[in-house]
Parts: sequence; structure tokens; C-alpha cells
Amino acid sequence: MDHELIYRNRRGEVCSLAHNPAHRWFYLPAMRKTEVMLPECYDLEPNVVRITAHCAFDDPRSPPAAAPRWSIEMLMPAFFESPA
Repeated sequence: MDHELIYRNRRGEVCSLAHNPAHRWFYLPAMRKTEVMLPECYDLEPNVVRITAHCAFDDPRSPPAAAPRWSIEMLMPAFFESPA
């Protein structure tokens, strides 16, 4: 679902989700500091994923003194040659 964002000096757009029992969510509780997850968020091919939803939550199983986890998001284009 697309939603328009209206600011004083510009307009933008964001996608939001609606519940669907067919959605599949993955939780990666044992990731190490040396590991990274890269969800595919855009592809020019018409039959490939166009967006990837992601979220955060409070894990009630975390110890009270656990260090907070960090999420860093950045955009990085990757270009690949088409197979000949």
C-alpha cells in the first residue's frame, strides 16, 4: 500500500503493509557482530521482489542487562552484468 508523505518543502512516498496470513517473517536471534543480513529491496526485473518489509520488536527473552542491538540501514546500489 503506498502512502504519500507531504512535507512543507517536498512530497514523498512510503509503503506500508496490511496483515496477510501468507506473509513469512524470519527472526535471526543468533547473529554475531561479524555477520550481516542484506534483504533485497529493489530490482529492475518486473518479476523479482520490489520491496522488503522489516521491523523491530522487544524480545521478552532478553536478559535485563543485555546490551541494546543496533540496526544500521544504508542504500548501496549493486550492478551486475546480464548473462550472455
